[in-house]
Parts: sequence; structure tokens; C-alpha cells
Amino acid sequence: MTGSFSKILIESINQTKDLKFVIKIITEEILKGTRRSRYRGSSQEFSEYKAYYTGDEPRYIDWKVFGRTDRLYVKTFEEESKSRIVIWIDTSRSMFLNDSKLKFAHALTIAAVLSTIAAKSGETVRVLLFPYGEKKTFGGKITEIINFFEEKFKTTTPEGKVLWDGLLKELISTSGGKKTLYVLLSDFSPSYRQFSSGEDKKIYRIFPALKKVSSESKIFAVQIIEKSEFFLPRSDLLLVEPEDNARIKLDSSRADVIHQKMNERLEELKKWANRHASYFLRTTTDEHPARIIRKILTAI
Repeated sequence: MTGSFSKILIESINQTKDLKFVIKIITEEILKGTRRSRYRGSSQEFSEYKAYYTGDEPRYIDWKVFGRTDRLYVKTFEEESKSRIVIWIDTSRSMFLNDSKLKFAHALTIAAVLSTIAAKSGETVRVLLFPYGEKKTFGGKITEIINFFEEKFKTTTPEGKVLWDGLLKELISTSGGKKTLYVLLSDFSPSYRQFSSGEDKKIYRIFPALKKVSSESKIFAVQIIEKSEFFLPRSDLLLVEPEDNARIKLDSSRADVIHQKMNERLEELKKWANRHASYFLRTTTDEHPARIIRKILTAI
């Protein structure tokens, strides 16, 4: 599957070359009234260490840290860590439903192509993998972007469930609380436990909370599902928890009611997004990523 992922990724990049001007217009619109720094690239204010990946600038490797840990780390700087385009990729277990990487691969491809378009237009992008717990900043190197996402496809493993309050904190931290274009890539699929407890409603808070930090930010939520997938996977009288594959027995009438209510909850999510000047797109894994990206950039 790695070969087909790389093939679709390159194909999607080639099909969206003309969109770099569109994303430039969007980011300039977001930045209206904001004073831009006269510096480009890395400022002198150190921000954090991150693991070295092929394509990272070797000059930022901290060799003292390597001597202590026998691992390669590079320094990132404050200007890099506060990007005006922030992309979240959901790495929770539901994105790997039934050990399939279809939804996760789709999210990676969309993120990679958006990062490439932004890099070609001179923008920086910060990618957040959550709850996997990794951040990556991209500038103008296309090979670095492709190598990173190919590596994530091969090595990322599912990590429990999304804690929505934690995600909100990470998004605000990543953007620095500034005017930002947020792209959220997830199936937004609550588990039965989250649904039953009402915990899944916390996701609604993301839209007003991000807008409260900066009212001029733009948010685009992309819900990615498999075409054959119901929002609550079930087989006969069994409900399968996407987060840990636990099996919960329900009679068939109860299962139908739960399924209907979860669909209603997801429709409510869309209304919340629209209510707070955000955008919501529901798509399936059989829709070509290049087409989805065109929908995103022409809707904003």
C-alpha cells in the first residue's frame, strides 16, 4: 500500500499546481491588518527540539544532544512554530478502523498537498498529528514535505481517542493565538462511550473557541469516512468501539436508534461549524484528494 500512497500523493500534487495563487490570496486575506515580521526563515529565538527527518536542514542539528542521546534532533525557532496555516491530522484509532489505513492515508495526502501548495506560494505550514503527539513545520522544500508524509504513512500507529479539550489547547499553542487558517482532517467519529456520556459534544467548542482567540481566523473541517462505513460500526447485535475495538452487545432496535442519533450529532457538528463562520466538508476515501483540496480552497 505504501507504493500506491506515494503514487496518489505525487499525482495529487501535480493536479493542484495551479492552486498556489489561491492559497496566497487566502493567507493574505487572513493577515490583513497584521504586521508581518521582516525576517524570513528562522528567527534567533529558540523554540523547541524535534526529531530529525530526511530533508530537514542539517545545519540545525544539535550535535551536543546527539552526543548525549545518540539520536538526531534539530532546533526549531519561534517564528517557525507560529505558522498561519495549521493542519491537524487525526491519529486516533478510529482513523485506522479494522486495521485499514484508508482514512488516515487520505488525511495525510490532503495535508501533504496543502503543505506543498503553501510552500510553493512562500507560506509556512505547521502540521499537528494528534493524539500521536508530533508537530512539524514546513517551508519551501517540497522533497522534505513528501519524505515526511511518506514516513508518517509507514510508521504512525493509532493512539486511543481524541481528547477534544487537549486538541484545542494544541491548536491554539501551534498557531500562537494569531490569525490562522486551520484545516482539521478527521472522521469526527465518537465512540459509543463518548456518545453515551456526551463527551463527544466537546468537539463543538473547537469552532467558537478558535474564533474567540482570533475572530479573523478561518477554520475548515474535513470529515473523512469510508464509503461503506456507518458512523458507528456494527455487525448484527454488536457495536465495535473504534477507539479500542471493544465489543458492546445491543439489541438491533437499540443499535438503529444509536446509529440515527450519531448521524444527527454529526449534522449538528456541521451546523456549529457554519454558525461560527467556519466550513465543513464531508467526503469519502474514494474521492480523489486533489478534488477535495479544490473544494477546500474554493470554498474559503
